[in-house]
Amino acid sequence: MGKVLLIEPDRIVKQAISLLLFSHHEVQDEASSQATDIDALKEYDLLIVDGSALRDRNQLTKEFTRTIQHCGISTLWLEEDESQRPFKREKLLIVKKPIERETFLSALNSLLSPETLKKAGAGVVASRGRKGQKQKEPELIELLDVVDKQPLPK
Repeated sequence: MGKVLLIEPDRIVKQAISLLLFSHHEVQDEASSQATDIDALKEYDLLIVDGSALRDRNQLTKEFTRTIQHCGISTLWLEEDESQRPFKREKLLIVKKPIERETFLSALNSLLSPETLKKAGAGVVASRGRKGQKQKEPELIELLDVVDKQPLPK
């Protein structure tokens, strides 16, 4: 199980990503990007940063960007426009928003190397069937099921 830090200011997107990663990774979210420093980031295997949402809320500071750039941790950067690349370094992948599930999972799997997963004690991240076997379709979760806080009828 990989340890992932999710820096996402949008509550619905945060919940959707957390639910997607829930069964294979330990996901922690950082409510404020201002609280991250290099020493605190070293305990994570992967950072997921929504750069465009932080920029829209004026939370994408130069100091925060510099911290992410120099931390050396695998980073999955979410961006509406791929040309808005904040910096260049190894272990940085940009996923264009709106997020497509397969693209996101592919980027996640390429950043979380087998060595990282073995260190964390996890198995294979993506389920792979034997050749010729049909894969069971995953059950979809509606965002309204997650976000709607009305009590269920008795």
